[in-house]
Amino acid sequence: MPRRSAPHPSPEPPAPARVHRLTLPARVEPPGVDAPRVVIARTLEAEIVRGAFSPGERLDERALSQRFGVSRTPVREAIGHLVSQGLVETRARSGNYVARIALADVLLLFEAMAEFEALCGRYAGRRATRDEAAQLRRLAQTCAEVAGEGPDRYSIANMAFHDALYAAAHNAFLESAARQARQRAGVYRAYTLQLPGRLERSVAEHFGIADAVIAGDADAAHRRLLDHVDIRKEDYAPFLAMVAERERGAS
Repeated sequence: MPRRSAPHPSPEPPAPARVHRLTLPARVEPPGVDAPRVVIARTLEAEIVRGAFSPGERLDERALSQRFGVSRTPVREAIGHLVSQGLVETRARSGNYVARIALADVLLLFEAMAEFEALCGRYAGRRATRDEAAQLRRLAQTCAEVAGEGPDRYSIANMAFHDALYAAAHNAFLESAARQARQRAGVYRAYTLQLPGRLERSVAEHFGIADAVIAGDADAAHRRLLDHVDIRKEDYAPFLAMVAERERGAS
């Protein structure tokens, strides 16, 4: 009887083909070109900090998209960034508004900001290079030159002066804290520039701060920054009245 040959094993089923999932690449902007959302966020942040918007003022997405010539998507992304920074608050079924801060908290913010900037002054008096100190003097002169153009123009020059002061302190942690405090109190700080005689006093104080840094007098720079940033007694009552009036207007 012929011998049967062993059955051939059935071939194994082919291994399933590996699935290559497509992943969308991250959005990449051309070199040297900022994304629209970044430009919008930076612009709005600077305007909020210098007081171009009032606390409680609504940010209209349609108007902003028309202003910047973009769709609403980058505007929403920019506003989302400002929300994360605490500069804007979102209200359910209402929209996005420049953040309000309780008046008691505003005064506490001014206290903290004064201490941060005074420390920047102290360290700048010790660490500023000759060029950095000279730059402070030039920026103080710029403030003097634009003071006659009003608070809006002065506010831009004022921010440049304080930015230079932060950098001259050579302490990245302190610089970050000072900037954050300035951001949170920026709208209210801009109000102080509208008080009678405040621009003239601010100009004189900038020159005093710059001269202390140039002289390497850290204690004087510290003391002059405290006086410069904190709300003085003669400004206290008018400041409160101005904030209350602006708050009513934004309601």
